[in-house]
Amino acid sequence: MTLLLDFNNLLYRYVGRYDNLSYHKKKTGLLFGFVTQISYLINLYKPDKIIICGDSKKLKRRDLLPELKMDRKKYSNSTFSDYINESRNYCDDFISKFNLPFWVENGYESDDLLATLVKFNEGLFIIASNDSDLFQTLSDKVSLHKNKGLYTIKSFKKDYPKIEPSQWATVQAIAGNHNNVPNIRKGIGEHKAIKYLTDKELYNIYLKPYQDIINYHLKLTTLPFDDDLKEKSVKIFNTKLQPVNVRYVENWLMREFGIDITKAMSDAFSFLS
Repeated sequence: MTLLLDFNNLLYRYVGRYDNLSYHKKKTGLLFGFVTQISYLINLYKPDKIIICGDSKKLKRRDLLPELKMDRKKYSNSTFSDYINESRNYCDDFISKFNLPFWVENGYESDDLLATLVKFNEGLFIIASNDSDLFQTLSDKVSLHKNKGLYTIKSFKKDYPKIEPSQWATVQAIAGNHNNVPNIRKGIGEHKAIKYLTDKELYNIYLKPYQDIINYHLKLTTLPFDDDLKEKSVKIFNTKLQPVNVRYVENWLMREFGIDITKAMSDAFSFLS
């Protein structure tokens, strides 16, 4: 089984929880949360492979929708912005110390990379992310690890019995999503989108007049954005983990950040040795 990690999603999960942690004037809360999560996931799922995916600063989708994700909260507090950026660098260093595959591709979101990996490679996958955009990747071989645990295709069918995961991008194209993709018209949300999509008569009345808009929005909601990274995904998937000196990394975490490795962390890190 391959464990796929959404870098930003994991990084931001612990904002506000460990913000008081520091060591020699370094704020270490997000790094601690990041390391703790990876350790927990490795111990829980015992994966054969781990691949981490991150977002590019420049996104191809913004050529289609300049305001994509632009309504997300901007942190006016420069101290907090520095905290996020420094924590990101600390996590980058941690990933580098363990020689973990970390894939960032210009123009693409982490969701695109995650979707590309599961689309063009064989085996079982668990994607660690709370992002509902990834519902469309669910299948017999792909599950999500969310805050409340494993979210499978059976979980999806329980929550959305009238549609398949492959239709999720269309639901978002109609109803809009958290990335600032708008709904096709006022008053249509997720519930109505599914209702109209699964009833031919209602579809013809309420959705067919907006088909051009829906098709355009699908370019924004469908994962991956394109298939240009197929070959690269296969190469990254087949990258073998390089052996590391786990004790050295544990000492580095303690020396640089005051993070004292627990037995659970140590057990997880031994997987990488």
